Amino acid sequence: MVIYSIPVTDGHVNLQLNNLEKGTYSISMINDLGQVFMKKLFIHNGGSASRPIFIDDIVTIGKYSLKLTTENGKAITKNIFIANK
Repeated sequence: MVIYSIPVTDGHVNLQLNNLEKGTYSISMINDLGQVFMKKLFIHNGGSASRPIFIDDIVTIGKYSLKLTTENGKAITKNIFIANK
């Protein structure tokens, strides 16, 4: 998983999925205290794809973790910084 548009300045990040299996995935945004501020589900057809992730209005400027989780619980986490929405 690669994330583009860091720091976030326009309300979304681009998530690049590389060689992932077909399935339902969740994407979560987590603050430094471990609180989940946003969680979205999406269906991936398999392989590689790019998709925008729009940041909810309740998320404020700061550092967060973006966590991609598979149906079987495997997770990939990347740090992002919200500079401006």
